[in-house]
Amino acid sequence: MSRALIVSSQPLVSLSLSMLLKREGYTVVGEVNDGQEALQFIKKNAVDLLLTEIDIPSLNGLDLVKRLRKSDYSLKVLVMGGQKQNIVINHAISIGANGYIVTRDDISQIIHAIHAVMSGYCYFPMQSQPIASPISTQPHSQLSMREIQVLRELTTGKKGIHIAEEMNISFKTVSTYKCRIMKKLNLGSMVDLMDYVRTHQL
Repeated sequence: MSRALIVSSQPLVSLSLSMLLKREGYTVVGEVNDGQEALQFIKKNAVDLLLTEIDIPSLNGLDLVKRLRKSDYSLKVLVMGGQKQNIVINHAISIGANGYIVTRDDISQIIHAIHAVMSGYCYFPMQSQPIASPISTQPHSQLSMREIQVLRELTTGKKGIHIAEEMNISFKTVSTYKCRIMKKLNLGSMVDLMDYVRTHQL
């Protein structure tokens, strides 16, 4: 049974998430209200899933994630914000978060996000598409050469750990590239990614 830690300065949010997680079969091993406390808790206890708000005392949620990834903790991380802000979401991706949800999202969306990240996927809100654009560019034109390399490896069916070995990078870095790719291409799953690659003959 997966073990979850909730980090929120809002008691109602903590309570709601705790009830939801337990209903979905997770064990809630802790509920804390600040980043430093969360960091110490994770150092002393086994945690599989971290759900953290961004606006928490002593060490904000994003800095908490950054510290954990620098220390090479492999737990799944779902960041919770008050609204969908691309600059914040992109930062969450860059520091190694596995997903981002808005605290006021529907319960079904939150459940989907939790199950997605625990199954090895990334979960980030889709970017809104512009109504009109004077220049039509393909989303994959935004990908770096390294991201394209990871994309091609992913679509061969290779697992992240094997891609990491072949590219001589860490598994965490592969996961970060994967999340960036999904975000830039505005895709929600590996099935969508495979379809995109076939459609655009990448």
